[in-house]
Amino acid sequence: MNESLAKASSNHNHDEWLKQQYHKAGKYLNQYQLGLWRVQQKESAFLAPFIALWKVEIKNGGTIWVLTGGLPSDHTNVTNLNHPRDALHHFALSWQLKAENLLYQLKSEQTLFGNKDLQKEYAETLVKNAEKMYQLANSDKHWK
Repeated sequence: MNESLAKASSNHNHDEWLKQQYHKAGKYLNQYQLGLWRVQQKESAFLAPFIALWKVEIKNGGTIWVLTGGLPSDHTNVTNLNHPRDALHHFALSWQLKAENLLYQLKSEQTLFGNKDLQKEYAETLVKNAEKMYQLANSDKHWK
């Protein structure tokens, strides 16, 4: 666990949550055919139950950040994102841009999901979680 993110309690529930998030990350990576090879545990960061940010070496030799927790899973390349705080900023900005794009498409009568209500709901979820990630990334109390 990354020492830069304030440690959550090390009780059984936290350990179980981490195990669940590890499996969630593995399933997510398999969906994109990015097989998990090794987690860089000391580089990863966790704040149960909201976020698990895994720095992962994948089977093709690359290294990526994988985001799981109480929000939609996502991933990005490590390039220039050496610290989990940097990765969190990246995800927050990326999700804001994705949400803007989804809402813009709705205004022009385009849907990616085939359902306007579902697309609007997903965009709102992205915005809400992006704001939480941005606040967390900017909050010094969670980072040493």
